[in-house]
Amino acid sequence: MPADTTVTTRPAPLGWKWRSSVWFVTLVVGFGQACDMLVYAIAIPVVPFRLQQLGYDEVSSKTGWLLFSFSLSMIIATPPVSYLSERYHARRWPLILGLVALIGSQALFMEATKLWMMILARALQGISSTVVWVVALALLCDSVPEDKIGQQLGFAMSGYSFGLIIATPIGGVLYGQLGYRAPFIFGMIVAFVDLVGRLLVIEKADADKYRAAVAPETAATLQPEVPGEKKEETAPTHEAESNGAAEVVAPDHNVPEANVLPVTLSPLQIIRKLGFSRRPLVVIFLTVTWGMFYAGIEPTLPLRAQAVWHLSVTKVGILFLAATAPSLFSGPIAGYLSDRTHPGLISCICVAFSLPWMYPLALSGPLAVFAVSLVFSMFFASGVIVPITAELAAVSRAIPGLGYAHVYGLFNLAYAVGSTVGPVVGGQIYDHADNGWIVLMAVLAALLGLSLILSAYMGDPFVASRQFWRQRPIWRKPADAAIA
Repeated sequence: MPADTTVTTRPAPLGWKWRSSVWFVTLVVGFGQACDMLVYAIAIPVVPFRLQQLGYDEVSSKTGWLLFSFSLSMIIATPPVSYLSERYHARRWPLILGLVALIGSQALFMEATKLWMMILARALQGISSTVVWVVALALLCDSVPEDKIGQQLGFAMSGYSFGLIIATPIGGVLYGQLGYRAPFIFGMIVAFVDLVGRLLVIEKADADKYRAAVAPETAATLQPEVPGEKKEETAPTHEAESNGAAEVVAPDHNVPEANVLPVTLSPLQIIRKLGFSRRPLVVIFLTVTWGMFYAGIEPTLPLRAQAVWHLSVTKVGILFLAATAPSLFSGPIAGYLSDRTHPGLISCICVAFSLPWMYPLALSGPLAVFAVSLVFSMFFASGVIVPITAELAAVSRAIPGLGYAHVYGLFNLAYAVGSTVGPVVGGQIYDHADNGWIVLMAVLAALLGLSLILSAYMGDPFVASRQFWRQRPIWRKPADAAIA
């Protein structure tokens, strides 16, 4: 829904310009992504030992329940969070409340003595993660010009990779040196820093009110006063003078403007709009595939590395680092190119260049070849996600009444489904199929191949490639606004 642009009579808060700037909002959203991933992953190396200390057996299945509770809470929380955030155009306060829930979940996890308490803590983390992925991305798109959305999403979402990279080694070191509570205390400290950023950020709607209030005062100070000349009081007008000079006017809020009339959709109408539109459905499949790709490799890669190359836990961790680090760079690059061409084209390129590396990944060749193949496949596969989110922003702008929180709620649901199904499918294939790792790579390659076809269907990348060489952005043209 459109933001309320009524001129406020409240004094503007200190630093409101930089607190509502594009780069500060990007920094806050990116740090929130890093904090969310760090808090989630920092407990991964700690939880199995804690469960053993509490006397539980079958630790692997218990850990699986913790992962399931996290994903299930994301699925349950996403519809109300996305709908209410857009219905009341609220961004800042849901982000603050979500972070309070995250800090509370860390305290509960740290002091948990029963499995059900750990499950509850993970569920609270899932709710907080939902707020980060839905509301924070909506806040960023609210604040960023349309032609920069891909670039800023790329920078912000690199925080996800950064948090994942540093979480596991930090968690292991803190646990080994300072004990079980240390990783959770560290997570709460990082969350508190994140809370400061969320308290400081000012939404674009509020910044526009302060800007509208300041503009007439600034214009008045710029007009020189001629001695002895009496000022004439003129009625406010919405039309510029015939000579084309710009004029600062007071808005008349009794005159409605057709292009800003809010369109409110019911939950059923939102589902119908998204469910019968081509581009959102393609994005759903791509997001589920992305979640399954990462989550399917994650539990099976250590087993493969130990079985073929007899790697230690430390070396397996380094291999994971190599798999995750490329996404720090692929996201911003893919976002930058999406702004200048078409998200569908960039998705096609990323998927196409990730596919050939699946073959050497399936082989039992030299470790160096396997590691290089893993790095390049992850680099290109991780580049898919930013064009997807940029495409969703374009979908939101093209359908009246559909907000950013609605489409990112859809994205969050799809990712939760993929990240839930991926470990189950990957683990079952690896354990029960003959040559399980080869079969798993073949399945993931087939999903990537289907994603390649659908990425082309998302936005005519062949037309986009011709426009790319002319350096003309096409994805905001009126013809592209129509959703099939």
